[in-house]
Amino acid sequence: MKTEKHIKKIDVFFRQLKKSMHLELFEEEYINQYDSSQDISDREKGINPMNKEYILKMDKKRKGIGVSKLGRNGLPIDNSSELFIEKIIFDYISQKKNNRNLEIKKKMNISTFFKNQL
Repeated sequence: MKTEKHIKKIDVFFRQLKKSMHLELFEEEYINQYDSSQDISDREKGINPMNKEYILKMDKKRKGIGVSKLGRNGLPIDNSSELFIEKIIFDYISQKKNNRNLEIKKKMNISTFFKNQL
């Protein structure tokens, strides 16, 4: 069915948007991709190989936007950052929909129509 095809395209679009936004806003969750063998070993032992200043900066940032701190090993402990991105997207769509509904209501308001005619 044609509608199903479009829904799949929308789903792919939103997954790509979510991933892109997550990577940009929470780059600290991807930094382990550049780990050396020593960093990997440290993380396996529960040690975050990042310097203390960076760890504190990330903790402060994450607390400020309401997502969980990274674990002791510097990796995410839950999906709160992903849920944060989903909320941003959902709120944006809801706001656009509400604004659109307000525009339609304004256009449909007869008293406004007659005031504009005078």
